[in-house]
Amino acid sequence: MGSRRTENERSRAMQDGTYEGVTKSAVLYEAPSKAMMAIVDVDVQGQTVKAWITLVQKDGTVSERGIKNIQDVMELQGWDWTMFENPHSFAGRRCEVVLEAEPDQNGELRQKVKWLNVPGGGVVKSADPKAMAAKYAAKFRAICGGTPATRPAGKPMEQPNLPQRGAAPQSTMEACWEGLRNVMPGQTDKAVESAWFRLIDKIGAGKEAKEMTPAEWGKAMALIKSVKPVAAAPAPEPPPPAPEPEPAADEDNLPF
Repeated sequence: MGSRRTENERSRAMQDGTYEGVTKSAVLYEAPSKAMMAIVDVDVQGQTVKAWITLVQKDGTVSERGIKNIQDVMELQGWDWTMFENPHSFAGRRCEVVLEAEPDQNGELRQKVKWLNVPGGGVVKSADPKAMAAKYAAKFRAICGGTPATRPAGKPMEQPNLPQRGAAPQSTMEACWEGLRNVMPGQTDKAVESAWFRLIDKIGAGKEAKEMTPAEWGKAMALIKSVKPVAAAPAPEPPPPAPEPEPAADEDNLPF
């Protein structure tokens, strides 16, 4: 057994994702909590993975979703308990499995079947606009009114996920911290941190850094970029007659 890998080790070698598979068998299992599941063995790339599909929840509620899942994958029109008497009567059905690593009771990651679908079942299918109009037209008119939708002439629709023209610039806390360090080269950590907190107080108006929005960080970045780099104070000529006091935090000529 030295070179053989366990089923768990083989399944862990697979990456998270969706895979084509073929069912091998299925059995019923009643957990100590009284929940009942169908355990479906699926062959995926020569490896066996198990899909646990809940049919009855621990409170006795029947899971319509689980029943429909079995019916879809096995192409069943109804339900027959005797089909589970021969586990291999479920063999040979093409399907798709979605694998995802989850921690087990010991905190170690194990690959599990997140979803068991019919081939192509994970693909979102678009609905027919005409059918949806016939189904929901009255409800939509109640909200939007009966006037047909119009768009200003010559004005194209905005592209999704693109910033609107004139939208406020956005940034992040990390980018602003890096920007502040860039305009304060050679300054002590204490001086940079003091300027950082003054910046947050000015833009966030009492908020903590983690509570600031991307738009507020955009304002902070604009303020940082508006100043020239603050040079480090020149080192005193040796030997100094006495230690020079450290400049006050508000003597760095920053606008915050």
